[in-house]
Amino acid sequence: TITLDQAAARYGFEDACFVKLDTQGTELDILLSGTGLITRAVLGVYVEVEFHPFYDGQPLFSHVDAYLRDAGFSLFDLQRTLIRRTRGRNDLYSRRQVVWADALYFKEPSTLVRFRDDSLLLHSARLLGLALAFEQFDFAFEIAAAALRTPNSSNGWSETITNEIESLALARMR
Repeated sequence: TITLDQAAARYGFEDACFVKLDTQGTELDILLSGTGLITRAVLGVYVEVEFHPFYDGQPLFSHVDAYLRDAGFSLFDLQRTLIRRTRGRNDLYSRRQVVWADALYFKEPSTLVRFRDDSLLLHSARLLGLALAFEQFDFAFEIAAAALRTPNSSNGWSETITNEIESLALARMR
C-alpha cells in the first residue's frame, strides 16, 4: 500500500479538491496519510463515519471529526443510518440507534486566505462549485461574499455569481 499523498503524486491528482471515502473503518488512516493533499488542495470531504465500532481499533466519528476540524473543515451534512439493536424484541416498536453516517465537510472560506492571490480565486471557485453541487446555497453566498473581499477581485464577478446562486436556489425550490 501507499499513502494518499504518494498516490496523489504518482497518479497525478495533487490538486484534487474533493475526497470521498468509504473504506470500512480505515477512513481516518487514509486521511492521515494524505495530510499534504488535505492541507494543500482538498476543500471538501465526504466520508463514512461510525458511531459504533464494527472493527477492532476502528476510529469513530469523534476521531474523524476532530482531525477534519483541526484541518479547517466544518461539518455540513450527516446522512445517518439507524438500525435496531440485535437483542431487541421484533414484536414491539423501538426507535433505532445511529450506527454510522456519511458526513460532508467543507473547508471554511477563512482558511483560503493562506493561498497566493493567483490560486485564491481558483480555490474559491472550486469551493463554490462544491457548495452548489451539494445545494449548500447559504454557504455559496458566503463564499461569493468572501471572494469580493479578496485582493484583485472584481465586483462584477461577485455580483454575477451572487445572482447565479440565487437563480439556482430559486430553481431548486420549484
